[in-house]
Amino acid sequence: MQRLRRFPRPLIVLISLLSLILCPLTSGKLIPSNHASAESLNQIDFTPDIPPLALTQTAESIQIDPNLRTTPMPTPTYGPGQYFEEDDPNRPKLDEPLIVGDDRFGYAQLTENPDLYAVWITDENGVKQYLIVYKDSEVLTGGTNPSKGFFKLVENREEKFNLITIAIEQREKHIGTGDIFLGGVVGTGLAWGICIFITGGWCLPAGGVLGGFLGLTVSKDNDARIQETIIDGYIRDVTRIEDDLRGKFIIGQIIYNQP
Repeated sequence: MQRLRRFPRPLIVLISLLSLILCPLTSGKLIPSNHASAESLNQIDFTPDIPPLALTQTAESIQIDPNLRTTPMPTPTYGPGQYFEEDDPNRPKLDEPLIVGDDRFGYAQLTENPDLYAVWITDENGVKQYLIVYKDSEVLTGGTNPSKGFFKLVENREEKFNLITIAIEQREKHIGTGDIFLGGVVGTGLAWGICIFITGGWCLPAGGVLGGFLGLTVSKDNDARIQETIIDGYIRDVTRIEDDLRGKFIIGQIIYNQP
């Protein structure tokens, strides 16, 4: 404190004024600064102006999993004489609405070629076999013997099955009627026996009714047996027709395999 008092007051005042002037200058408020203000900093975009990198990929760099590659299956070309079994994936597709016959024996036009037909049989071991033939082949038409061609044989086989169905219905009808008459026999017999026991023989004339029911029962049983015989005959016919179809199928294989 004593040292300060040695300075004259005017000098102290001068130093104070100089401090007031020089401090703002040194702080940069009166002298322009190269530093940007906070306001201007907020307006600066720092997004780098870098052009997008062009991505290119050569064909050699593309790796394809060989397991994912698929090779289209070639469409098979069918011709007369070709033979297939049921489980062969290459067997031809048939025109479903034009199928004649059933799952065991029949024929149908090929979807791929209307000039070709597939005929099929089922052998004695239950294996279904197909043979492709021309639409006018002897296998289908029978040649000089139309009754031995697939056209006629398959038709006859279907007719026999229809007749078997009718005969079975008739047999069941006769059996049903015979059962009714048999019930009449049993009922009438019981009533007749009771009546004789009670009346001491006055009901003996009623035995004719019992006899009538008994006769009708026997008649219907006979009719049922007749139908059974007819059914057996039709089944033998079907077996013969199926043997003819198998024979014609083999002939077709021989015809188309000739040199």
